Amino acid sequence: MPSSYLTFKYFDLQRKAFESNYPILQVISETEAVHDLRVCLKKLRTLFSLFGYIVPTRFNSKQNFKPFRQLFREVGIIRDLQVQQIETKTMAGGSLLDCRLYLDFLSQTEHRARQKLDHWLKAFTLPDWGALQHTLQDIAVEFGDAALRQSTINFIAGKLTAVRKLITGIPTDETLHDTRRLLKEARFMLDMLNAYFRDDPFKPDIQQSIKHTEDILGEWHDRMIGFHYLGDFIHSEESQDLRPPPFCSGMLQQLLNEKEKLEKKALQSIKKITLVLL
Repeated sequence: MPSSYLTFKYFDLQRKAFESNYPILQVISETEAVHDLRVCLKKLRTLFSLFGYIVPTRFNSKQNFKPFRQLFREVGIIRDLQVQQIETKTMAGGSLLDCRLYLDFLSQTEHRARQKLDHWLKAFTLPDWGALQHTLQDIAVEFGDAALRQSTINFIAGKLTAVRKLITGIPTDETLHDTRRLLKEARFMLDMLNAYFRDDPFKPDIQQSIKHTEDILGEWHDRMIGFHYLGDFIHSEESQDLRPPPFCSGMLQQLLNEKEKLEKKALQSIKKITLVLL
C-alpha cells in the first residue's frame, strides 16, 4: 500500500474525528467528544511533526498546528477536570471520604472553563483541511513509499532515543511528562505504519509495550493533576470555613502513595522498551 495513501488515510481519519466531535464539543452530556477531539489533535500534531522532521524547510509543523493550538489547550483543561471528577468519586467510594464540596468545586471549575471555551470558539476559524492534505500528499508522493516509511521509522527511533536520554538520571516530574509525550508520539506513528502495512508490521512488540507504558504514565499524570486541583480547592474560598476540609489530607496521602507506585512501575516499563531500541 503506497505511503501517499497511508498519509492520506491517516490524515483523513483525524479530520473526520475532528468534524464529528467539534459540533458537539459544547454539549455537556457528550463527555467523550472532548476526549476524542483532543486525541485526534494529538495525532495531527504528531503527523505534522513527522513531516517537519522529513522536510523542515518545506513544512513548518508548529506553524501548521497553530490554528489548533489554543483549542487543544482549552479542551485539555476540560478533559482534565472531567477525569478528576471521575477519579475523586472512585477514591471517595473506596475510602469513604466526604468529598462533595470538592466535587462541586471541580464541577464549577469545569463550568467556567466551558464558558471560556464557548467565548473563544466564537472567533475560531476552521482550518483549510484541503490545503493541509494537499501539502502532505505532495510531499508523500515525491518521497515515495520506501523513503517515507524509512523516514517514519527514523522518526520513531529518534523519539525512543530521546526517552532513553531522559531516564538516565533521577526522574523528575518534568522528565516523566516529556517521556509520556515522546512515547505517545512514537506509538502514534507506529500505529499509522502498522495499520496500513499489515503484511509487514514494524516492531509490533514495541508498539504494545509503549501502549502499556503510556497507560501507566497516564494514570501518573492524572494523580499529578489531582494534586494541582486539590491544592487549588484547599486555598479556595469554598473551603476556608473548614481549614482544611477533613477529607483533603486523606486524598493527598492517597494521591502521593499512588503517584510513587506508578512512577516506579513506569520506570521499569520504560527501561524494558529502551533496552531494545530500534
